[in-house]
Amino acid sequence: MEPLPIFFIHRGHSDYIRYTLDCARAHNPEAPIYLIGDQSTKYLEHLKISHIDFSELPNWDEFDQVFRRVATSDYKQDEDWIKFVFKRWHYLSFLTQSLNLKRFWTFDTDTLILCNLAQKAHKFLAFDFTTQAHGHQINGFISSQDGLTQYLQAILAMFKDNDFIAKTEAVMAGIQGASVSDMTAFDYAIERSFFKEFKHVRLGTIIDNEIFDDALCHDDIGFEKSEFDTKRLYLIRDTFYFRHLESDRMIAVNTLNMSWIQTFYIAQIFFYRLQLARAPVPEGQIIVCDVPKASN
Repeated sequence: MEPLPIFFIHRGHSDYIRYTLDCARAHNPEAPIYLIGDQSTKYLEHLKISHIDFSELPNWDEFDQVFRRVATSDYKQDEDWIKFVFKRWHYLSFLTQSLNLKRFWTFDTDTLILCNLAQKAHKFLAFDFTTQAHGHQINGFISSQDGLTQYLQAILAMFKDNDFIAKTEAVMAGIQGASVSDMTAFDYAIERSFFKEFKHVRLGTIIDNEIFDDALCHDDIGFEKSEFDTKRLYLIRDTFYFRHLESDRMIAVNTLNMSWIQTFYIAQIFFYRLQLARAPVPEGQIIVCDVPKASN
């Protein structure tokens, strides 16, 4: 099918984002790519993407009216950041509806897209949306504006739910550096049947011996790990793979989520992938590529 638009949403400057956007463009040359950002990300327009400043989009006034800071006293991010975590879904919903889009992709800005998504979309046409973060967040392929709308309604309902907020604050009292997030709201929506009319699937499901990675630093599927406790990457010809231990299969990696990985290694993976497109690993050879976590 023809390439679908790809959306990223980001607040503030981060060194790694130039590599993830460049990687998305390199593997999806015909797809429209949008970055919903701010003045600190506008310089990235030179990567042949469309930049939209979220300050110029309509504010989510209804959210501001019900929002409350639900976080521990030692949580590092300020209130504007916490709000942005939720408001980004309003920005995405407004913009995609304004563009009359029925289907599109969206990924976290620390995700390296290593494939042409136009060749993968057909696998998810039966679903309204896919999820990542081990099934706790809408992400990836979205083909239902109504599903996004329900998500926004669930966010509002969560902040209005005094019992839920009280219980959440009690649980967080024993946790350091904790806050509610859009994942909290997604779980709230699932538990209260906001999505009962919608079909969704984890994007991190092995389909046709391929996978969209949830996070290189985390695993709940059973992949081989490196000495750094990250999933071990293998290079075969021009493709990255994980090794599934139970089945001893090599699973091709369509995306890599690089949360908690230093920018240096994100850049190395990106440049290595570009080099492999021109000069693949020789037939019969396998290269092991272990990536460490960033130090705290």
